[in-house]
Amino acid sequence: MEFERATLEMDGGVAVLRMNHPDVLNALSPEMLKGMNDALDAIAAADTRVRCLVLTGTGRAFSTGANLRAAAATARCRAAPGMRSRPCSTRSSGDCAICPFHW
Repeated sequence: MEFERATLEMDGGVAVLRMNHPDVLNALSPEMLKGMNDALDAIAAADTRVRCLVLTGTGRAFSTGANLRAAAATARCRAAPGMRSRPCSTRSSGDCAICPFHW
């Protein structure tokens, strides 16, 4: 099955979940995490009981960690409850003392 930046194969009691963004060495992005979460939901809803989950990556790397470029593009300042729905106003200057993207 294909998901956003992830694929899932199930064979009996074994499921193989592949991170699928080899261009950035499978760095975790919000899109990939959503795809992986959707794949886990598919496993939970499957008729067959999955007893083993293999997590792997496509290409030459398992994963390089967080995709900071993708995270910064979707960053929201959590400094105050009223600011959660809009981008951090100091993001370009890096002056925000409480936004985790500026530490």
